[in-house]
Amino acid sequence: AEQLLNNTDKTGKITMTEINKEPTEIENPDLFFLEVAAEKMEDVKAMAILGKHYMAIEPDEEKAVKYLKMAADEGHAESTFLLGIMYQSESGKVPYDMKKSLELIHESADMGWPLAMAILGRSYCNGRDGLEKDTETGKKWLKKSIGLDCKEGMYFLGMQYWFHEDNKDLARKYWKRAANENHIDSMRILGDSYRDEAKLLPKNKAAEPNQYAEYYYKRGAELGNADCQAKLAWMYELVYNKWNEASKYFNMAVETGDEPSALFGLALHYYLGLGTEDIDKKK
Repeated sequence: AEQLLNNTDKTGKITMTEINKEPTEIENPDLFFLEVAAEKMEDVKAMAILGKHYMAIEPDEEKAVKYLKMAADEGHAESTFLLGIMYQSESGKVPYDMKKSLELIHESADMGWPLAMAILGRSYCNGRDGLEKDTETGKKWLKKSIGLDCKEGMYFLGMQYWFHEDNKDLARKYWKRAANENHIDSMRILGDSYRDEAKLLPKNKAAEPNQYAEYYYKRGAELGNADCQAKLAWMYELVYNKWNEASKYFNMAVETGDEPSALFGLALHYYLGLGTEDIDKKK
């Protein structure tokens, strides 16, 4: 960008004169120079950044596909994966093509992109996205992604062990690995698993699983997950009868995302004056 603004040709490829722009005419310098780098200097990293930008930050599916395809054609593994995901869009702006999507995800996995391996592994394990169910192939891909520290792979493999193989110890082992890497879905499902376990136990034996549930819900809550905030609030409400703590997390969940059960819990607190300064039936 500095080279372009200084109107030099140190890159040997492009100058401000060639693109017929004065610096004052550029509305968004970041995107402008990325587009110059991608289109005129054939910079693969710029193509990839633009593809992700138009996919998630400033959504424009046509531009996202354009830049992701440019990067994918240059062998960029992440862009190949994201392009595959784009072909699963049902917006109508990008043609829905599950076969093409799977081809690209598989190609990205073969290139070593961990998330592509995880998504492919989940699809094989569940027999989804047009693939025949093949648990062994699925677990192989999931374990390859985990070997590259992919949190989603850990989460998906935990789901496989919990729901399809009834191996709760292994499921929790992988969820805990992912939770240690701040994977929120793993925190949430660990909380759920311990809370459900506690509900089946006599009160004198439920304390330990409840403590684990509280721990994982609280971690997810602190990272801003409304579902974890609401579930933690209901634990304080129903298990510990800590009204102030329950109100605190009901409020958090409402502020984070208008979580429905938290809205109800907070309304109940205002109606009964639990954990609030006053009864406020109107509120």
